[in-house]
Amino acid sequence: MLLCVFATVAQAQSVLPEHLHAPVEVDPGMGWNELIAATVAAHPRQFELAALDSTAAAWRARGRQWFSATPYGTFSYLSDHIGNDRNQAEYYSGLNLPLWRIGQRDTAQELGRSSAVQSTASELALRWEVAGLLRNLLWDIAAAGNAVNLAHEALSVADELVRGIERRHAVGDLAEADVLLARTTLHEKSLALIDSEAVLLDAERTYVNFTELDRRPALFAEVLEMHEEPGEEAADHGPSFDDSHPLLALANAEVERARAAADFAQLSTRGNPMLMIGPRRQRDALTDFYNDSLSVGVTVPFGSKRYGATTRAASVSALAAAETRRAQLLRQLDLDLHEAEHTLYVLEQSLAVAEARNEDAARQWRMGRSAFAQGEIELRELLRIQDTAQNAERELERLGIERQRAIAAVNQAIGVLP
Repeated sequence: MLLCVFATVAQAQSVLPEHLHAPVEVDPGMGWNELIAATVAAHPRQFELAALDSTAAAWRARGRQWFSATPYGTFSYLSDHIGNDRNQAEYYSGLNLPLWRIGQRDTAQELGRSSAVQSTASELALRWEVAGLLRNLLWDIAAAGNAVNLAHEALSVADELVRGIERRHAVGDLAEADVLLARTTLHEKSLALIDSEAVLLDAERTYVNFTELDRRPALFAEVLEMHEEPGEEAADHGPSFDDSHPLLALANAEVERARAAADFAQLSTRGNPMLMIGPRRQRDALTDFYNDSLSVGVTVPFGSKRYGATTRAASVSALAAAETRRAQLLRQLDLDLHEAEHTLYVLEQSLAVAEARNEDAARQWRMGRSAFAQGEIELRELLRIQDTAQNAERELERLGIERQRAIAAVNQAIGVLP
């Protein structure tokens, strides 16, 4: 059944008017890795990823510096020319070197490392998000293409039925009302085909808009990945997800970066000592002789606890927010996995019923056609049987596609890329 679904879209594309949009060609050589990589490369969030990389590089560079901030130079000149005018003069030039507090440079380096981890995790999380959207888009195309294929079959059956009824009407076997009823059914099937083609057009256009590609993989069905169910102890304390899940890895990275930023703020808001060093040239009053010396000084900030409290509080709040998001994410991941597994279970149960229903409806359709040909039932009864058979086949095909979509959803929920 799935092979028919994959072939359906290519068959349905020939019906779509080419001026509406460029058809999405099936590329047998395209795999998931190529598709995901191409989509991620064209994703608008690449600007955000580039900014995260730049931020991480900036913090790593800062952690390698010898000084805590930018050094600056100082020059001063003293003269009593406009005062007592006793020939006193003094020249001073020097460097002001901000020093690291104990442990502050280590926290800056840790902030750079955690920023780099966050940047990498953000890229992997984007790949996971893109993979989930691509899974849905491809199955949307498959479902729409399957609907077009079934609409073609229904139209072909209706057309064949009209021709047969017209022949029987020509020989006086059936009334003209039966011909009109059959033609009405044919028109309804034509309208259903137009609607299904429009849905396929929308699905393909959405795919092109998201991926910026005009081709897609030929086969994209997935195998259900096995994962460990949480035991009783894990179930009592929350979901048992591996840290390798892209979203959870990103949440952990964000927490670690926020913690490093809070540690850095705790030290940097206290202020940094300043080393001042430079030559001094001095001439005392009433003399013509200069005295050269070297000036060395240190400034140490104090009382910074009150003035830096707001910055430290903001960094602690950011850490608390990151930990809150991670806790909420764990709950959401557990809920998503439960919903995906439950949906798959329901679909598998429904498929068993749909298969039996389709077999019975197909048999009833064959018997109905034979009975109508022998004049045992009226056309209205035949059309009712036909609708039942077509609806049963349509539902069976739909459930088969939705089951594959549900398998992809389970894999997506546990963090497995296709």
